[in-house]
Amino acid sequence: MTEKLPAIRTENLTRHFGNTIAVDHLSLHVPEGVIFGFLGPNGAGKTTTIRLLLGLLQPTEGKALIFGYDSTNEGDRVRELCGALPENPGLYERLSALDNLRYYADIYRLSGAERDERIHKMLELAGIWERRHEKVSRWSHGMKQKLALVRAMLHRPRLLFLDEPTVGLDVSSAKKIREVIVSLARDGHCTIFFTSHNLSEVEEVCERVAIIHKGCIIAEGTPSELKTRGNIRTITFYITGHSETLLKKIKSLPSFTSESPEGAVRKIVLRLKEDEPLHPIIQEITASGALIQNIETKTQSLENVFLELTESAVEGQ
Repeated sequence: MTEKLPAIRTENLTRHFGNTIAVDHLSLHVPEGVIFGFLGPNGAGKTTTIRLLLGLLQPTEGKALIFGYDSTNEGDRVRELCGALPENPGLYERLSALDNLRYYADIYRLSGAERDERIHKMLELAGIWERRHEKVSRWSHGMKQKLALVRAMLHRPRLLFLDEPTVGLDVSSAKKIREVIVSLARDGHCTIFFTSHNLSEVEEVCERVAIIHKGCIIAEGTPSELKTRGNIRTITFYITGHSETLLKKIKSLPSFTSESPEGAVRKIVLRLKEDEPLHPIIQEITASGALIQNIETKTQSLENVFLELTESAVEGQ
């Protein structure tokens, strides 16, 4: 049985701009059918990587394969298999939504009943079918973003690149975009390569995540694996009957984060490593005569892990 090709495979993919290394020996493996989050601060190399994958830029060294096709030597075939929603969607605003899509359908060589059926289905999915005859110039940013997403999916791409697809959208529009993205992946017909600065959004929709910094991958895995990698727990104590001496001792702990009054209760927040024991702190509190009313434990968010990893990468340079 032939082994299934990954949607994306790169080997030491590198791109220099003069003395600047935008992408630095990047090796990625993205299985077909997943929503893959590609995260990094501004200037990390995300957009350059997408351009390399699509064959719009030539690598300085290394290679990128899309379903086995080389992006450098077989760029036309790669782009036939892909759709892309860039940060600036570039719609024809003097045309109606329908005319925009008909124009792009001609480019994708869709015609007749197939074209009309596909346009209808995708506009319905995005919730904008009823406004198909309106000029795009009259639309809100959220409406335009939905139309741009429909355009990117019109030709049934096997791989869809989404660069900040919900940036600047209201909560309702962003939710609709996420629902469309997830429904695409669940159909099993499309792999999504997803960049975003909204870490809670990435955690909600992505099955695997890679974090890039200065052109290098510094972490990769499922959102749950990355949160475990952060190896930090946030512990919140709610205590009464405390003394100033106890508070002073707690504030001297390396894990101390904050303390604040909540009525008669004192709220104390600590951040502990996963293997750091909690019982000595509990013993310290109870031995002082204070009462613990409640303890809350919270694992790392993906956002906190992202910040820790990128800050550590900066410090290690």
